[in-house]
Amino acid sequence: IFAAALVLMVLVFVATSIFSTGILEKSTKAVRVGEHTISSDMLNYFYIDQVYNWVNQYSDLISMFGLDVTKPLDQQKYLSSDNTWADNFLEQALATIQTTYALYDDAIAHGVTLSEDDNKTVKATLTSYGVQALQSGLNMNDYLVQLYGRGANADSFQEYLEVVQLATSYYTNYYNGLSYGEEDYQEAEKENYDKYSTYDYSYYFVSANDYREGGTKNENGTTVYTDEEKAAAVKKAGEIANFLLEDARKGPQALIDAALSLEINLGKKEEDLNYADMSLLFTELPEVTKDWVTDAQRKSGDATVLESTNTTKNDDGTETTTVLGYYVVIFGEKRTNEFELVNIRNILVSYDSTENAPTTAEKEATRKKAADLLLKWSAGENANEESFAKLADEQAGTTSANGGLAENVYPGALLDNLDEWVFADERKEGDTTILETDYGYYILYYVGPNGTIYRDYMIDNELRDADAEEWYSALVE
Repeated sequence: IFAAALVLMVLVFVATSIFSTGILEKSTKAVRVGEHTISSDMLNYFYIDQVYNWVNQYSDLISMFGLDVTKPLDQQKYLSSDNTWADNFLEQALATIQTTYALYDDAIAHGVTLSEDDNKTVKATLTSYGVQALQSGLNMNDYLVQLYGRGANADSFQEYLEVVQLATSYYTNYYNGLSYGEEDYQEAEKENYDKYSTYDYSYYFVSANDYREGGTKNENGTTVYTDEEKAAAVKKAGEIANFLLEDARKGPQALIDAALSLEINLGKKEEDLNYADMSLLFTELPEVTKDWVTDAQRKSGDATVLESTNTTKNDDGTETTTVLGYYVVIFGEKRTNEFELVNIRNILVSYDSTENAPTTAEKEATRKKAADLLLKWSAGENANEESFAKLADEQAGTTSANGGLAENVYPGALLDNLDEWVFADERKEGDTTILETDYGYYILYYVGPNGTIYRDYMIDNELRDADAEEWYSALVE
């Protein structure tokens, strides 16, 4: 992940290069949204934040997109299009302006204004920028000009923050205000009850490529196989898969042991095999396994071989289907997800190093800090959820003061070791622990089941997403 300093460098560079060319000033003349005339400084805020958000989201993949953050955006082609990266970000910024003001105007029309919490959020952002300005040896206006270009100032920046905050809160409050009940859930289930179920199964994949023999090198040094050689490899892979099927019927471990005994896997460890234990919702199941896994007659321990193919369309419109290999599949169980979700509270004690992997000494220092925090809390007079939430707020700072609460947690939603601890059979309300992760050490407090059924939760979110999207789309047209 990009370090904060690098992200800031990118922002300063973007502002300097973009505004020195006058790209946005030229575009601003024609920018109107409803009754609003968007000033150059307001457009600058939307534009630069669009870049900033993109950099944050794709920081690890920037080079793969072909973007060089050390060069002006208007001098680099955007992917394979005729547009530049500057054109692309400007287009996105203008779209964001349209949707933001559509929500903002509707909020104003309905008498909605910034809440106390909204004002606190805006104030916290302004305070943060003010601190950064001081650290840079600049006043607020000069700092904003450095980030957002000519014309940026504290007053217009606050207006920008207030517009965005009201639009965001208005949408969030509408979304959260939608309400559904048992009848709605049952109606949604009628079409496909299994849609909200989870399926557990295991598989070993026998790749046809692993059994190709012969072949000749072409002028590029690539081995090319004849159709007959490819067909022979597919046949061999099928034979191997059916050989493994007998062991698969004895269970996952028997399948693993049999796979390890294959000549192609000699010397390999279990984790090196093309083997996996899957736990997927109906909507996540791959097509190759979906029909078999979801068959109403399927029972635990059933095993089969499924052919994996790939179909491509030729230039003349015809299609070619290639057999890639075979899945040896063992069915585990179908779970209807009629269990309660849980709430937890958490405190992340991060490693000091953000650019490199932490050293053993850094890990130990971080673990000790987490242990000291937990010990101090547990030794207090009121070592309960309320006091843990207070401690979480103290550690998180003023911008994310929610007591470290994570609601509606379901199996698979957390990092593996956190998930294992939270959903252990012996877990009880008030339990705490410290667990190591790649990000630091988590201090967890188990609140307990919250009364929400996972199945209903999924249906509720699906209905909410659809209704909110319909409302939002009509609003921004």
